[in-house]
Amino acid sequence: MDPEVDGHLFQRDAGLAIARDPHDILAELFGIRLGHCSILPAHLMANQVRCHPTLQKSPPHEVTYARDQLVWPVRAGAGSSMADEIKYEYKTVQTVRGTDGLVTSRMQKDGWELVEQLPGKLRTTLNFRRPKKPLSWPLIGAGAAVFVILAAVIGIGVALGNGDEEKDASAGSTAASEEPSSTPLSAPTPTPTAAETTAAEVITSQNNPEFAALLEADSCGGENVDFASKYEGQRVAFDGSIRHMAPYRDYKTRYDFLLGPGDKGPQTTDGPNFKYENVNTGNLNLTGKEIPATVGVGDKFHFVAEVVEFNLVQCTFYLSPVSTETR
Repeated sequence: MDPEVDGHLFQRDAGLAIARDPHDILAELFGIRLGHCSILPAHLMANQVRCHPTLQKSPPHEVTYARDQLVWPVRAGAGSSMADEIKYEYKTVQTVRGTDGLVTSRMQKDGWELVEQLPGKLRTTLNFRRPKKPLSWPLIGAGAAVFVILAAVIGIGVALGNGDEEKDASAGSTAASEEPSSTPLSAPTPTPTAAETTAAEVITSQNNPEFAALLEADSCGGENVDFASKYEGQRVAFDGSIRHMAPYRDYKTRYDFLLGPGDKGPQTTDGPNFKYENVNTGNLNLTGKEIPATVGVGDKFHFVAEVVEFNLVQCTFYLSPVSTETR
């Protein structure tokens, strides 16, 4: 470094101390080109900074910022004890490179002081501080006194209110015991049986217009998607027949059943393609007066099943069997 630059930078009245660095770290940090002297925030006085026209800008990859190299001036006459008593609040702001000057100016208007600037590839991190406002102890004491008074008043009011309520309750109970009751006892409300509760929860074509329309809709129509999405997990009941039956994969006792509404069996053309997948005859939970030993295509039943999902690609409405009643 030029001896003249070294001499200027280490004069006593300068507000900036720079270690001997051949790459001119401070000039790179603040993006200063040749001939510029404003390298610190505006609150530093002009007579506290010296600038030399021989400062050069180093390559971006050699930028290093040392926080310990910033020496902030202290007002004349202020003792170290006063500085120790000042408490600061801190704030960190990240800005896009090139806008840090505007952000710094805005923060300084709100009383913040820039203490550290860390440039990155895309963003610059700015660290600010400002003195905390001291709390007013007289106001705190007055607030505490008001709180204590209010708590005492509320406590007295609650105690008096509880005493009055106890008196009223004892008087009411005495009067009730002396006067015979003339109101007849009402009959207990009957509790619904499990069968009644289940019946009320099952969706049928009689209690749900959407299901009634679905049983007559096209097997690939939008009604299938809407109903399956809305009533997933709920139970439906309908009179239908087995349209098709085939073994599930390589199993001999497990089957896929294709069901249809109505009594036409394999000739069914209206309504969804209801399907039981990977079930055996025991999963059908057969009920009724005459339970068949076997089931096959064309058999008619009253099906109760749980809605699973609708496969739009296969146009298949998947159900899970709950009960199968002969009819």
